[in-house]
Amino acid sequence: MVFSKSRINPSYPADPAHLVFSFFSFKSLFEACHFFSGNCCSSCTEPQKVSNHISYEKYCFRGSITCPCNFGYRRHQVYIRNSRHTPPAKEYLLDSMEAFFQCLQEEDHPGVRAVLGHCLFVSIHPYMDGNGRTGRFLMNAMLASGGYPWTIIQVEHRDRYFVALESASVDANILPFIEFVVSEMDC
Repeated sequence: MVFSKSRINPSYPADPAHLVFSFFSFKSLFEACHFFSGNCCSSCTEPQKVSNHISYEKYCFRGSITCPCNFGYRRHQVYIRNSRHTPPAKEYLLDSMEAFFQCLQEEDHPGVRAVLGHCLFVSIHPYMDGNGRTGRFLMNAMLASGGYPWTIIQVEHRDRYFVALESASVDANILPFIEFVVSEMDC
């Protein structure tokens, strides 16, 4: 099995600064999820879902984003620098994000959910900026939910990270990305 809980270091994380960062990240995520779930109902129509996604994003990033036009899904086509992958056109974002959320809900294994979730999210590229950071945060939140360690992509390994993502999104070969994430867990 690629994702083995035996890889978890019982003393992880040893760095107190990492504990503080993780605590605040999860605290903000918890608060935002609570806010979001309190403003949504099971009979939401599509426009209400988008509105609530925007409210969720505003709550998550309150104080750090000042221009209202920066909230919500991107309104233009984007291209990823140095990549052969082209994210879906803006007209397909809602359907792509719905499929993304459905995939996450249907996958039981947290390791598989984390890797697939990260790859799908960054290939959809729903925002004008911050997709990589958000994708890595989502991956770590899903890994942590399954008892796996918070996995930092080392700066020295950034090129391997991009090559593995490119392989997943362009060549439909996710194995290099899985191997990369597992190797980063060991760092």
